[in-house]
Amino acid sequence: MHATVGEFAWIDLAGDERYELATRQDLSGRAYFDYLAVYWRSPAGKVTRDWIEGVDLPSLDKIVRDLDGDGKDELIVPSALDRHDPRGYPGYPPRVWPKVYRLRNGHYVDASAEYAAFYDNEVLPTLEQAIEQARRDVSGKPGEGPAHEAAQRQLLVLEQARDKIAGLLGRPTPTH
Repeated sequence: MHATVGEFAWIDLAGDERYELATRQDLSGRAYFDYLAVYWRSPAGKVTRDWIEGVDLPSLDKIVRDLDGDGKDELIVPSALDRHDPRGYPGYPPRVWPKVYRLRNGHYVDASAEYAAFYDNEVLPTLEQAIEQARRDVSGKPGEGPAHEAAQRQLLVLEQARDKIAGLLGRPTPTH
């Protein structure tokens, strides 16, 4: 498989003074860096890789963070809300949310439900502000037309992201 590396860094992700190679990669040939690959060598010398699919990954310094202060880095990967095209259809905004991965038994696994504080403190407040702005945009663009429809689509996608996170955390979905 041909991959273009958009960025790479040697990082002590596990906090064990052994460095892993983290890379953002494009497999499409269109500069869509939608894959995060983490490579490491076991004590026996075997090279292992975890492969995480995301959507339009930001720089590694925004992906790699120790969210819970345990000395081990988590990976925050913008991910598709559903199976539809996460980049959005023409006229639709991207359909993504930040998924949290953590190292468990030697591999990165989705552990988003374990990081309620991250969502409560960093993600949901920003989403709620964006939802309120989108509601103002919808009401400020009455009637039919491209601007009104674009504002409605933006509002819908933001509410879907918020509802996805609420469901993940076992909370009731806010009423719209």
